Amino acid sequence: MKNILIVSNILLSLIIVVLSVINKIPVISLLAIFYTFVITIILLTKSEYLKLFKYLGFKILFVILEIRYIIMPLFIAIVGKTDSIGRQPDSSSILVAVIFMIIEMLTIIISATYFYKDKLGKESIKPYNSNNSNYSIFYIGLIIISIVLLALYPRLLGNFDILSIRDIEIVSYFRGFDIRIIRFTQILITIYSVSFIHRLSKNSKFGYYVGLLFSLTLVVLSMSILQSENRASFIISAISYMSMISWIYRKNDGFIKYVFLAAIVLIISIITLQREKLYGSNLENSITSLSKLIQVYFSGPNSVANSIDLFKNDAYLLNAKTFLTDVFLWSGYLGNVLFKNEILQNYGTSYRFNYFIYEGMMYGEGDQIIPLIGQSIAYFKIAGIILMPTILTKLLSVFDTFAIKSCTVDEKYIFSFITVVFGLFPIYNISILGLYFFDRFLIMFIFYYINKYVNKIIRGL
Repeated sequence: MKNILIVSNILLSLIIVVLSVINKIPVISLLAIFYTFVITIILLTKSEYLKLFKYLGFKILFVILEIRYIIMPLFIAIVGKTDSIGRQPDSSSILVAVIFMIIEMLTIIISATYFYKDKLGKESIKPYNSNNSNYSIFYIGLIIISIVLLALYPRLLGNFDILSIRDIEIVSYFRGFDIRIIRFTQILITIYSVSFIHRLSKNSKFGYYVGLLFSLTLVVLSMSILQSENRASFIISAISYMSMISWIYRKNDGFIKYVFLAAIVLIISIITLQREKLYGSNLENSITSLSKLIQVYFSGPNSVANSIDLFKNDAYLLNAKTFLTDVFLWSGYLGNVLFKNEILQNYGTSYRFNYFIYEGMMYGEGDQIIPLIGQSIAYFKIAGIILMPTILTKLLSVFDTFAIKSCTVDEKYIFSFITVVFGLFPIYNISILGLYFFDRFLIMFIFYYINKYVNKIIRGL
């Protein structure tokens, strides 16, 4: 694996250099050159770090860096321009953006090697024990509540669809809390059904593989029931399911990952074709569109440059209110409670970024993610480029430890979920991380903790 990574990165970097020079955008090649150099040095001198790929978050982080510093520059070099969606910054801003991206990448890699070095060989994945279940009357109560809610308010079903993410008005009767209970109940039914199937089939070789196929089918069907949210949320949930079922059926880990990869690609392709309407596009237009989209979704040079330019003209954003707005405004249920006044949204960097790149036509053409670099500058000026990735890498290592030490299916799913989220932090920002933490993870963790506490009381009787 080490040699494949080194050789492939070097070859792709050389292609990027040649194409970017030919297309007169040599600055883009710096991303691939610096990244390949650093990764090659680490793999040649510290090959033991490959053992860290057992950590889900570390693995996700590495894949994101590969895409952001190798694949994205390759697409930009092929297209021959850094254009993205919305405002197009000038070449000097692109150069600054590339330099900041390199600094951020170096900070992430140095932080990861430091925070994960103590984990080398010290932590192993706890084996799954089907007798170590964690459900109680509390979880059963949540399932009953969900059934009652759907019976009394059938319009709640309109928030969910199969293989489709539609732009619809969310229907809720209890400030969104009803939707969150139903969503968590769906997860509970799925993971405990898989656990139950494994328990029934584990003693027979034939039954084991039949159980595996049933479990995979059940999980893929559950993944296909989508709420009106983005594709990233679907991928995060899918990887969390994959982590959980791979843990249960550990000896078939490779087969399970191939099945999930195929399912994810298929479902995402269906959703993308629905939303982006790429039917009939020719190859050139598809590559150009993909180059633009990958910059939007993976915080490319264009997006970073725009976020830097924004704060040149919007210095008033550099204050504590900006940070609090970004952390809590989009935090789902918590944000609905704390921020009832829409005027407060104007203080958020996400709002101002979209207003800036679309020249006042907020959300007129889309909703782009302000890069973490831009938010870091807004909060801590230049020092934020180093400070924020360091803090987030530390948090990722903590969640990775919880995920690998999980002993029950609900605990495995919940901590896998937040680990995947924080593994994506280079292409996310504080607003999105806050949303997933408060609106998804925290609610699931509270339910999990109450259930664990109720279980403890019952066993003590």
